[in-house]
Amino acid sequence: MGTSTDNGSGADENAGRRERGIPREQLESLVEAGMTLERIAAELERSVLTVRRWLARYGLKAAGPQDPAARASPPPPKLPSVLRTCGKHGETEFVMSTDGYFRCRRCRSESLVRRHRRVKEILVAEAGGACMICGYSRYNGALQFHHLDPDKKRLSLAMGGAALGIETLRREAEKCVLLCSNCHAEVQGGVTSLSLH
Repeated sequence: MGTSTDNGSGADENAGRRERGIPREQLESLVEAGMTLERIAAELERSVLTVRRWLARYGLKAAGPQDPAARASPPPPKLPSVLRTCGKHGETEFVMSTDGYFRCRRCRSESLVRRHRRVKEILVAEAGGACMICGYSRYNGALQFHHLDPDKKRLSLAMGGAALGIETLRREAEKCVLLCSNCHAEVQGGVTSLSLH
């Protein structure tokens, strides 16, 4: 059995999960900014399902893809593509890169994932390599960057920043502390506080 948070008030083992809600004021400001459900989820570093649940709980509605506010930043144009044979993936879609050459879409995607992992590995090491609260360090994928001052947040490091240079990402990481996903959720939910000694 896991550790129970029952203090005699009928709380159960899932109480910690329920307490990690998204504050209403935070959601209201993102909705007022005209963000779509997906953009809100990315901004908050939460799943779309979690954001959808909390929006419904508060009676809020995110901008839809057809809303004028959601079109504030148009999607990037679709890259030209052709069907070709990749040495690794066989017959598959090739997309034109910015240098004018066609490249296997799957190889391109795998390359971005590898770069994201390398960059995160560097940033995690530079941030101390472990959760500031509990010391967790087993898997980099479970470590997250928590912005100390949300007003100074320029970008979300969780989105990978694959198109951004390492120096830009380092400057953003300097505004953060490294937390494991559990401690990060508790800090965001107000269950745990950070002591910055």
